[in-house]
Amino acid sequence: MTLKLELDKIYDLEIPAANLAFGDVKGEEMIEMYKDGRATAPPMQLQITKWFPELTYVNATGYDHVDTAGIRYEAKGFTGASGANFAPSKMIGSGRTFKGDEAREQARGLLYIFYDITEFPRVPLICRAGKELVKVYPNMKSGKGVKAKAKLFNG
Repeated sequence: MTLKLELDKIYDLEIPAANLAFGDVKGEEMIEMYKDGRATAPPMQLQITKWFPELTYVNATGYDHVDTAGIRYEAKGFTGASGANFAPSKMIGSGRTFKGDEAREQARGLLYIFYDITEFPRVPLICRAGKELVKVYPNMKSGKGVKAKAKLFNG
């Protein structure tokens, strides 16, 4: 299945369990692991290019994808544990410091692809403009829970 990525459109996608395997570990066994954002991020960054072939995975500093027009995209997961944190990766994690002005300036030049892994292997996905997101989320965190997810995915 190939799609055209549009801003603010929700895509209700799914990865068949049969496509989830690693060595002798079968898809059904991997589903719980992939509900953890740390395990899901690298394969999702590649999967996004399969759903949206106009995107190329580049894994550059500050963004993950570019499209055929050169627009930059950052992919971020919405997880049950923390919602979505779309600050630059260098500002997320133990011992790292969130630098709000710098983070918001970077975000204004990006489009964000948020994917929800709370119901994995079902993966709702939406593309949102960073310049709009920083107005609503100045700390660059969605919050967690059903209401936070609805606000992020439905505007």
